Amino acid sequence: MSEEIFGKLAQAVIVGESEDAVKLAEQALQQGFDPLALINQGLTPGMNRVGELFASGEYFLPDLIIAGDAMKAALAVLEPALVGNERPESPGSVVLGTVEGDLHEIGKTLVGVMLTANGFRVIDIGADKPAAEFVTAVKENEATLVGASALMTTTMLQQQKLIEALEKAGLRDQVKVMVGGAPVRSVRVGPRRSAPTGTPRMPCRPSISLSGSSTPRRRLRWAPAASSLTAC
Repeated sequence: MSEEIFGKLAQAVIVGESEDAVKLAEQALQQGFDPLALINQGLTPGMNRVGELFASGEYFLPDLIIAGDAMKAALAVLEPALVGNERPESPGSVVLGTVEGDLHEIGKTLVGVMLTANGFRVIDIGADKPAAEFVTAVKENEATLVGASALMTTTMLQQQKLIEALEKAGLRDQVKVMVGGAPVRSVRVGPRRSAPTGTPRMPCRPSISLSGSSTPRRRLRWAPAASSLTAC
């Protein structure tokens, strides 16, 4: 019986059926299932399978988005039922947003889905957000990671302004910063420092390792069409 419920939950995520995922989660709770087991043995394997299908080319960006929506819908039902030490240990809180002047959200949303699947608490503040809103969200949520997306070369400059705003607010040592988007290839962050002529300025890596309490450590790499991540 348990394996059947876990399998149905995973399948609801894989095919992106949010309503089915919610109904299954509600029914499972009514039947006395452990909400943590439903997450670890149902939702997470489903999202892992979605990642495999995307990596193999069978799934595309829309498939990832609807699968992520299904997982988040079920989590909204299950998480309130978690109490005390049942709550999975989170690697941290993440503030995600698209920088000011840019309305593109697909890449940011995908990053949020994968971070959520790996156990992070994600606070998505949306698109076209000034640096001040990122700073406020970091303070309010005690975030340890910030993700700033920009699809256009013109708005990419706002990522640097965000980092400067974090420094001004005294938060730069508290958070790691991810900058992402199709035009992001290499960046220089922080105060300007002298360096020998010709020295490449690339203090960040175009990938990030994530680990969750219920998933093996992995390295996530993103195609430019989805979102190029650079962790600083």
